[in-house]
Amino acid sequence: MMERILEAVKRKENMLCEFPAGNGKTVSLLSATCAWLQQYNEEKRAAMEKCPIHGVPEDSEDLGRDVKPVFEKEVKQEVNECGDSCLDEPPLVLLDTNPKKEEVEEKPECSCLPRVRIYYGTQSHKQIAQVVKEFALLPYANVIKHTILGSRKHLCINSEAKKQADLSSYCKKINGDNGSGCPFKTAMRPRFEKAEMMRQHLLENGSDVFDMEDLVKTLTASSPSICPYYTTNRVLTQDADLIFCPFLYLVDPLIRNSSEVHLEDAIVILDDAHHLEEACREAASFSFSEQELDETVFSFRSKRIEAEEMIKKHVDVAENENLAILKDFHVHLQFLETLSREIMYLFCRVARRGKGLTSEELFAYLNDFSIGIYLFLPPESPKYTLIKKSFETISEMKDSESRHLEMFRPSDTAISCIEKWIYFQSCFGIEQWQSSYRLNISYDRIKKPFILDSSPSTSSTSEAMKNEEIPFKTNHKALHEGYKTSLNLLCTSSSIAFSDAFRESRSVILSSESLIPMNELEEELGTEFPNKVEGESEIPPENIFAGVLTKGPSGKEIECTYMMTS
Repeated sequence: MMERILEAVKRKENMLCEFPAGNGKTVSLLSATCAWLQQYNEEKRAAMEKCPIHGVPEDSEDLGRDVKPVFEKEVKQEVNECGDSCLDEPPLVLLDTNPKKEEVEEKPECSCLPRVRIYYGTQSHKQIAQVVKEFALLPYANVIKHTILGSRKHLCINSEAKKQADLSSYCKKINGDNGSGCPFKTAMRPRFEKAEMMRQHLLENGSDVFDMEDLVKTLTASSPSICPYYTTNRVLTQDADLIFCPFLYLVDPLIRNSSEVHLEDAIVILDDAHHLEEACREAASFSFSEQELDETVFSFRSKRIEAEEMIKKHVDVAENENLAILKDFHVHLQFLETLSREIMYLFCRVARRGKGLTSEELFAYLNDFSIGIYLFLPPESPKYTLIKKSFETISEMKDSESRHLEMFRPSDTAISCIEKWIYFQSCFGIEQWQSSYRLNISYDRIKKPFILDSSPSTSSTSEAMKNEEIPFKTNHKALHEGYKTSLNLLCTSSSIAFSDAFRESRSVILSSESLIPMNELEEELGTEFPNKVEGESEIPPENIFAGVLTKGPSGKEIECTYMMTS
């Protein structure tokens, strides 16, 4: 198996590996890929040293100083008494009446090799701990730097944040430019914002090869305590060659984008891959609840109005750069508000219809000019380009020039809603993928209806969230009282998310105890896997016993349902 993996990675090919449990599948995957990467990194360093652009010339006496490429030599221009460059207008006597064409020296090309990372995906966070234990046994554990991508839910140590209904939004809010800040993230500055210093700190505290639990314990015990989430997802990713994470961090476009996952030229290992098809279908499916759309319309509308009022206050003031930026920002808010209202209108029409839509019916609804809706946005269309530009302008306010616009930034719910719609359009807008989508409307009964009084308190709002009934912020009336209504755009093909995620990867290796029939899996994922390995169990039949357990050691009935997995 290891030999076949090495061959596949060298040739930049994909691979399917089927081996029974207990035969060292995980160790084989890690050993082969880490061994190849270690050798590749040595070749990469050698290639960079010889690179005519990024390398160091052999005749350089001081290897420690920055040396410019030979073709970038600065031309020193002599300056005459008048202060003008002598080369600006050469004397006539030097002019050649029969000038020859200048021979343009060709600039050398970069010969550096691209960076390659290994992403090891598992079905859940819990399985990562076992894989890390296997990695710790290998000789590569202290050579190949690793990290683990995890959610705030699993890594946050801020007790106040963990009480919030939406931990992720709360974390982003307090750590924003206008937020109060999180003490555990603040404790990282400036010493632990670089991977090298953080790894040294972990090594000194006995966590050189760590799983998620080890990391949380070590950073919590630090003085002061340090945020595990930003450590693993932002700092250690700077130099990590091996990254462990659940499937969804790789195949879900929204999570992949927010987690800064870079799959170009990467070796991707997906263990327990018999769950991959379902994960890919879920990743390319999008759901919009009635409350979410209401919040989106309200947020864009209120921020647009606030921006208009601010612009009016300064209308008689001389034009300045900040005001010009705000006016441009207002246009983007107005554009996305119109889009959110159109999505809400579509939602209401379909929900009142009372039944789902086929791909053909969905296409017709998105192009219903008779009611003024044009929501079909192929990726190359002008409207899609404008929406994407507006979304990027509003959601990516990271530079110092845009910080004064933070108060006009819509809510995380609103931004997430538009982001989901953009991703859906990037899939549905491609003709060959349209038939893979269906639309349905779901109605989930609210167990404990909550009525918000005229003067809501923080606790009552929190209680409303717990009971799944968030009061509407606009004049929108619930389509079905007592129910949470959602519009679901369901993808029936695994190939959409899979090809979107891994089309630029070096090699994708799928491994599981059961991948048969392999040909059908290839067809479902829409990707070729030239390399296939099927192994037989090394455990003799006489050592295998199959049975059914109905009760545990205490005599209690075993309930093997999805609801009991947590």
